[in-house]
Amino acid sequence: MPDSYPATNIEEDLTAPTGDGTTVAHRRPFRRYILLSLVGIAAIAVLVSRVDVDAIGHELSAADLGYVLIAAGALAAFYAARAARWHLILGRRHPFPFVFWTSSLGYLANNAAPGLGELARPWLLRTQRGVPFASGVSTVMLERLLDLWGLAAIGLLSFAALGVQGTSVDVWLWAVGMGVAAVTTALLASTFALARRRESVTSWCERMLERVPFPAAVSARISSAIDSLLSGAAVLKSDLRTQALLFSGTLAVWALNAVTAYFAFRAVGLEPEAAVLSGGLMVVAVSQGLPAPPGYIGTYQAVWLAAYSALGLGPDEKVLAAAVVSHGLILILTTAFGLIGLQATLISLRELFTLRRRPAPAFVAAGLPVEERS
Repeated sequence: MPDSYPATNIEEDLTAPTGDGTTVAHRRPFRRYILLSLVGIAAIAVLVSRVDVDAIGHELSAADLGYVLIAAGALAAFYAARAARWHLILGRRHPFPFVFWTSSLGYLANNAAPGLGELARPWLLRTQRGVPFASGVSTVMLERLLDLWGLAAIGLLSFAALGVQGTSVDVWLWAVGMGVAAVTTALLASTFALARRRESVTSWCERMLERVPFPAAVSARISSAIDSLLSGAAVLKSDLRTQALLFSGTLAVWALNAVTAYFAFRAVGLEPEAAVLSGGLMVVAVSQGLPAPPGYIGTYQAVWLAAYSALGLGPDEKVLAAAVVSHGLILILTTAFGLIGLQATLISLRELFTLRRRPAPAFVAAGLPVEERS
């Protein structure tokens, strides 16, 4: 394979001008944004009708600040650990500070419009490090697969532990865990197989494209995008030690998140068992992959309450107060890290939210580990 891959024009396609002077990114359905905002408002309305709002206010005003600060520290460590794992997936070809701030900008973008961060991170890799957009998207997709796999594994183990203790677990919780585990395991296995046969897969795709009456330039772009996608999963071709670090690191990342949730509960006077804590966290984290209102406001609290109530944790006012503490820390830290990231990467909020910027010269050759670019 060539030493570097031709950059795809996906990032330019996202911002290509249309006939009315807008861009593709600008033409994302505004109605969907409004609808999801209404979903968040509806979730808040349901919560307000179910719990005593004054009691929640009392719990928050009486929250133990020491536990809140410990939760904030654990959450900061969680974001650093996630960035370190993405750094590993990227083959450690880019400075860790850049990877961390790029991750932070992804969280900031997700606060404004959930899902935007998954495009913002590969866009930044494309414009600032010369990595093909498809390769960046592939690394983000692999990260998400690992997250869901790790969460499902932790959740199912937690439910099994509760069963051994004689605590019944609702069927819908088991269904979520088993469904996510089955899908992510199948996708990871497929990605592993395809990444290890990258040259063969790319050659097969090129032969198939030759049979389709596409213009040569279109076929070349499709072939380049497929090759770039597979290159983003190159870490799955690495040695056993690196792969063990990747999968064990995923479990460690979410263990840190569980610590954050634990101290959020402790701040309002609850002390959940480890199995209850981890099982509920699986549902909350997995739900964030679904369409959500800006900042996940409303839906985060609703899913948190539904999951932990189903696992027998209560009263509802304390559980919901812990959700407010946890979510508040998330919004504060991701916004703070994201704003610092704007300065570190020298981009503006407008550029981040519209994904519009002229590509900068690459600092390193596009691609991942040297051993994978043969």
